[in-house]
Amino acid sequence: MPIDKKRALGDFIETSSFQLDDFYIDNHSYQTTCSCGNGTYSQRYFLYVMGIWNYKGGGHLQMKTTPKENNRNAIDEIFIEQSKSTNSK
Repeated sequence: MPIDKKRALGDFIETSSFQLDDFYIDNHSYQTTCSCGNGTYSQRYFLYVMGIWNYKGGGHLQMKTTPKENNRNAIDEIFIEQSKSTNSK
């Protein structure tokens, strides 16, 4: 997975095996989980990035609409959580 801090999120998605739909998106981060080591463990990635959402309206009536298709903001923080698979011996 080609990932480093301060890389634009859109560049990361373009060069990785992930698509935007592979991520759970909340207010400040993109999250995904993948199985590794022939299913012996999984890794969960948290990518904290600003400017995730498209907005409609302005001022006090501004509302989130959809995630940006190609977020050009840099990844501010990366957290990787690894856990042993419950199915492995």
